[in-house]
Amino acid sequence: DLAALLCKELEPILEWLSTGDDPRGYEWDSSTLSSRHPNSADAHELKVGLIYVRHFVAAEGVGVRLAEGREFLKPLLSALGHETFFYATLLPGQSSPPEVTVTSAAQPEVSTRELTGEVAAASASVAEQAASNINEMWAALVILLENHVALQTDTSCLAAQSVVFDTLRLHLEQDVHLSVLRVLAMLSRSAEFASQVKGSSLLWLLNICRLAPAVALEALAVATELARRSSNVVRTMIDAGCLLPLAEVLLRPPRSHGATTPERVAAARVLTTLVGDSLHGAEVAEKASSILTARFRSVFEAKPESLVAFCDGEHMAGGRQWNATARAIL
Repeated sequence: DLAALLCKELEPILEWLSTGDDPRGYEWDSSTLSSRHPNSADAHELKVGLIYVRHFVAAEGVGVRLAEGREFLKPLLSALGHETFFYATLLPGQSSPPEVTVTSAAQPEVSTRELTGEVAAASASVAEQAASNINEMWAALVILLENHVALQTDTSCLAAQSVVFDTLRLHLEQDVHLSVLRVLAMLSRSAEFASQVKGSSLLWLLNICRLAPAVALEALAVATELARRSSNVVRTMIDAGCLLPLAEVLLRPPRSHGATTPERVAAARVLTTLVGDSLHGAEVAEKASSILTARFRSVFEAKPESLVAFCDGEHMAGGRQWNATARAIL
């Protein structure tokens, strides 16, 4: 369709060139193609700001300079916020959408639960399109931030923190959650971003290891990076009860004899990072040893692999037997 439009646009130019008429006799229209043919050019394309998202992703952002990327970032994050809220209200059984910050005009008034028959089917189609839009926009955000590192500390990213974390709560394709975690991995390098993360967000980040094991490694890597950047994150993890889901991953039984799963090592790395915090590390060690046993204190600052190996062993501490049965009970 776009090729046909371009041919139509070029016809009068080619005619003028072939006839050799006076250049002053041809009047050039400087408006954009999409503004001259809005229905045809934009019908099947997701456009945010001045950029067609699918083409941006296909081209891996090539040709978009930093200044253009900065102009693209804010409307992209805004569009993600609106589409995420909209998609959440369409999910069956979704009692309430995540706390995504959007304007009241963007909030749909009818949920899928209230729809029946053909209307419900139409809503499912709309939800599918919304999910597709979310997927494309997250892929675009990954490319944008990877191509322009300076944008990773942009104030727009700090303001959109709730949108980033709340997307992990939605039933979306694994690729979307991986894109979100890739974005979080970049944003978590900023101490300012890390210090503002809420306890509920950190708790969900760790709970996703149980709900979506395929992305557990990426989620745990983000948790480690956040803890390294800010003592506030360590304090928040303690208060939010994040040690419990960490322990759940750490104590998972080996898949085979003598095998150490990467997820358990990653969970141990989060725990050793928390213990190593200069302000709250001692409290983490105390609380974690109360969940496990007192003898774990001696290995909290060891390599993550050593902590996992110690978990799989047996010992007695304070009259408490640590063995496979104790691990299963926990």
